[in-house]
Amino acid sequence: MEGVVVVERIVVVCGLGASSSFAAQRVRSAVKDAGHEAVVTPCALSDLESALVDAHFVLVAPHLVGEMDHIRRAASRYGTTVAVLPNSVLRGRNDHDILPLIGIELPESSQDDSSPEGPFLARPG
Repeated sequence: MEGVVVVERIVVVCGLGASSSFAAQRVRSAVKDAGHEAVVTPCALSDLESALVDAHFVLVAPHLVGEMDHIRRAASRYGTTVAVLPNSVLRGRNDHDILPLIGIELPESSQDDSSPEGPFLARPG
């Protein structure tokens, strides 16, 4: 169905939660640029379990990759997809790098060929 906007629930996890607010704002911006809506919630690792209850995706800060087994186990109880946030999003360079991780494509008209990292492309993991 064309024109249908799906509202996703996305949890952004950083160690103590301080940088997750910054990352959550960048995720919101990228999702909005792609014409979608999402409820994006920043979360400290210690609060993850309660945030997972209605989440579709958990985006994890790269410095927490050592916690991925724990995070994946917790997310699997709720059927939540887990992915690591690209460093480019945390560095404020290319928010759109997050979109393939949550199943969203950036519309052609929103792609920016003048960015330092070039046009948006889904990069192989």
